[in-house]
Amino acid sequence: MALFYNNTQVSTTQNVYLNSQASNQVFYNNNLVWKKTFQAFPGVTWQHNTNLNDGGGGRGAESRQTDQVLVLNGGYNGSSAQCALWVDFTPWKTLTINVNDGTCSYAQFRFGVASGWTNLYGANKIKMWENNNIVSWNPVGSKSLDISDVSGGNNIVIYLYSGSTVGANWVHINSVVLS
Repeated sequence: MALFYNNTQVSTTQNVYLNSQASNQVFYNNNLVWKKTFQAFPGVTWQHNTNLNDGGGGRGAESRQTDQVLVLNGGYNGSSAQCALWVDFTPWKTLTINVNDGTCSYAQFRFGVASGWTNLYGANKIKMWENNNIVSWNPVGSKSLDISDVSGGNNIVIYLYSGSTVGANWVHINSVVLS
């Protein structure tokens, strides 16, 4: 997709106005040629939290960010790591994350929308992509969640829980995009 104005390509992070109205999409001859995105990571500072008693007597959980990677290490034996970013979801339809490295065994991995970010269950959970697998699996790749029915201000939350006593679970996320 590409939209050009005066021979200059319009970035998907910029605004396009048609008839003085901001647009999230531009169509030409019924074909989508441009769609606005919000790069939630990298470039924005996230909140981070760890819980060493998330279902056990855990250790080693870590949540942090560098310039290029959100690092979540679930640690061992019932600990978890999570990060969150407050966003107005009203103009967006899809939440996509890209995990570029990681390993998971006896883990829970979730990302999505929550009203709070210290508890992803019950009333706080609005919409989540979840893998609650109890055996080894590869978290690497792009994962998307339809958020077209979510509006208003809420948190993007990414959560990794480790139930393993012998191997730490970790993921490196190199992009989070709303489109």
